[in-house]
Amino acid sequence: MKPKIVLFFLLFFASITLLFYILNRQMETDYNRRQRVTLEMEQSFNRMNEELNKTLINTEFQKIMLEDTLSNEVPLSKLASQSPLLIFRFSELNCSSCYETELFSLHDFFSTKNRQIAILGSYRERRHYIMFKRGNRIELPFYRIPHDAFDWTLEDYGSPYYFILHPDMTVSHIYIPDQVFPELNKQYLERVKNFLSD
Repeated sequence: MKPKIVLFFLLFFASITLLFYILNRQMETDYNRRQRVTLEMEQSFNRMNEELNKTLINTEFQKIMLEDTLSNEVPLSKLASQSPLLIFRFSELNCSSCYETELFSLHDFFSTKNRQIAILGSYRERRHYIMFKRGNRIELPFYRIPHDAFDWTLEDYGSPYYFILHPDMTVSHIYIPDQVFPELNKQYLERVKNFLSD
């Protein structure tokens, strides 16, 4: 009788061990698959931003007028007349958590005294623009622009985006952030901050 019980327990433990081994292998396979998918998504995201840069680099802007909270109009060219300027462009029609996340990041990366950055937001109603600026305590230079101020393919993505505007009114360092890749968004801001401080 005892040998049968011992055999039963040995088979039971062997089965449990095999089951855990199979489950562990399955979890490992699933983890590797998820890592591969994430890497492919990241590569695709990077390729998209690289292609946008190749296509749109040196695009020139002419007369785009900005409006501040006091209803003063300022030409975009005046902001970048001395040195390159990081522009963060969004619209109230974009995903609100997308642009709000980026606004928080901008406040983390750039001081309120930094004049190498401008936030351009499109609002139908001027009062919504003012309420948003006050409500979110935006201390960085923040201007209102018409929804159709920029006429280029970046507007077709329906997402907030960044670019650097140079004194000759050409652009570089184009980037569409994505909440799925917060680390890549952070790396972009670090690179741009270094570029602007050189």
